[in-house]
Amino acid sequence: VVLALLIAAVAVVQGAVDIEKAIELLNKCKKETGATENVEEMIKTKTIPTTHEGKCMILCAAREKGFVKDEKINTQAISDFMEAKYADEPEKLEKAAETLGKCSTIDTSGLEKCDKAVAYVKCAKDNNFEI
Repeated sequence: VVLALLIAAVAVVQGAVDIEKAIELLNKCKKETGATENVEEMIKTKTIPTTHEGKCMILCAAREKGFVKDEKINTQAISDFMEAKYADEPEKLEKAAETLGKCSTIDTSGLEKCDKAVAYVKCAKDNNFEI
């Protein structure tokens, strides 16, 4: 869902191309949401946004990647992303699948949509998962 891209937003992404793509997408969403977070610093320090706009920036990025559809987590899209990303790294793929399984079922009822997005990121971070 939100999970894969959200993880990318919080984690140090492997490879300069991936980092640049993540920064570009998050900066686009930053403009759309009015977020004030420094995207590069956020990725570098693995910081989860705490402002409403910052949380909505994460949701925006997840939507753009197809990880959120109709305000719900799109586990299939995330799973497909992880399978492609970790095709040659079975241990990372297994960890990704395990984290997706745990985090896709967390209770987000009662949370506002942007807070839900961040709840998934926090779950991934709490499970020591990084891209």
